[in-house]
Amino acid sequence: MEQSTSLSVTVIIPHLKREDLLANCIRALRKQDHPEFQIVIVDNGSNSRLEAYEAEDGISVLRLPENQGFSGAVNHGIRGGDSRYVALLNDDCVPEPDWLSSLVGGLQRHPEASFAGCKMTRPGGANLLDRAGDGLGLRGIPYGIGHLEVDEGQYDRDRGPLGICAGAALYERSLLTELGGFDESFFAYHEDMDLSLRARMRGHRCVYVGSSVVSHVGSATTGSPFNPFTIYYSTRNLIWLQAKNLPLSLLVRLSLHLLLGHGLWFGKMAVKERQWIPWLKGVFVGVAGAFRVRSRGRRERESWVLSGQDMLSLLRDSEEEIRSSVRRKRSPRRPSTSPSPSIGDNQKAPISVPRAESVGDPRR
Repeated sequence: MEQSTSLSVTVIIPHLKREDLLANCIRALRKQDHPEFQIVIVDNGSNSRLEAYEAEDGISVLRLPENQGFSGAVNHGIRGGDSRYVALLNDDCVPEPDWLSSLVGGLQRHPEASFAGCKMTRPGGANLLDRAGDGLGLRGIPYGIGHLEVDEGQYDRDRGPLGICAGAALYERSLLTELGGFDESFFAYHEDMDLSLRARMRGHRCVYVGSSVVSHVGSATTGSPFNPFTIYYSTRNLIWLQAKNLPLSLLVRLSLHLLLGHGLWFGKMAVKERQWIPWLKGVFVGVAGAFRVRSRGRRERESWVLSGQDMLSLLRDSEEEIRSSVRRKRSPRRPSTSPSPSIGDNQKAPISVPRAESVGDPRR
């Protein structure tokens, strides 16, 4: 199928059960000022009543027989279109009217980038951020940059984080085709950081567009960021993310940092949240499948154009951005002395780790 060369966008919304949130999301999409886009709702094996959307121009519904997770749902939606761009949007997001046009504009302004993320805020009037791009520090734990910071304009400008959250993002379709989409074995959680790493190591860049904004409820489908489902998949996929994507040299070099990260994850999920059983299950299944996942990723790693040292530089840059975010969250009125990396920056930060507060934040 020949790919469109216009500014056309397919907006893919994976949906499971919250019809009320989906209605808010669609209502906001109807107000978008971008001139050319189609909406695809991927019904992930739910019993939701979506017939009214099927009858509406510009919206199609793809029904899956069973829940195939975030990765499986969006991959089905991706395979069904030919637009130049693919936007992914969680059904618990409410985008501002210029959300989509700002993302497209960001990729137009930064032709070196192949995917773009936006500012995600928390609803409720507290002016809190959900995230402003994604990071991965030397402990190997994904972190939402800006998570629960007060939004004081510190993330209003374009910049180049390590990765972006797929809950509200824009991708060149050609990038997703090159990467084979999202890894469906992840099912849910950390699949977007997996894709971000694979893209970055192939030489692609991403851009965070500060003028593009969505309000994100967070954990609307699962009900809580610390439920057994979330902790199991987050724990398992954390092991797989590292096993699949870190070169052997980095696994050895950063082994103490990675072990410390898993120790902090254990303290947060198993001890503080008292979710021992899903944590243990996640560790057992994750470790048992780590060799298989790493072997499956060998061909992917052979296609990388960046080296292990390049990845270490990316992790160091992201580490510093995580540290800056944590400092701002502790002292929101104290300006940061460590600017976030702009597109193309290659800051050199020492090998160091953020403090315990920077343990990752489960979502969706």
